[in-house]
Amino acid sequence: MKNATKQEEINSSQIKKIESQIIQDLDIFQLYKDILFLKKAVMLLFSQEQLASLQLVGCPFSFLDFDKNQSENQSQKNKINHYEEQLKIYLSDDIHSKYVQKFFQRCQKSINLSKIDQRILSSLPTNVYPQ
Repeated sequence: MKNATKQEEINSSQIKKIESQIIQDLDIFQLYKDILFLKKAVMLLFSQEQLASLQLVGCPFSFLDFDKNQSENQSQKNKINHYEEQLKIYLSDDIHSKYVQKFFQRCQKSINLSKIDQRILSSLPTNVYPQ
């Protein structure tokens, strides 16, 4: 009986934390602060030429015909650029899963792990990627 009560307390505590996080995430002022933070990061990380050129990046009308189920070979035939390739991964659950699996396999083999790879790994919950 004590175990069930503890579980209810934990769940209640977790629910309150989740609710608090949701309220914070819905806070427009916090969202504005987060966007400004990202803007500052981009301005610090990019050179002047990169920052100016970044404003030109966008999707051509040909990308509007992108099919989430399109195979990778078809994408290569269409000669999409880096941004379009990244957007394709972002939009397609199947392609996203494929690249996550590749990342995990590379991490397990410790092949070419950058500092950013290591940061990503250390930030993942243990139920996603046990370390």
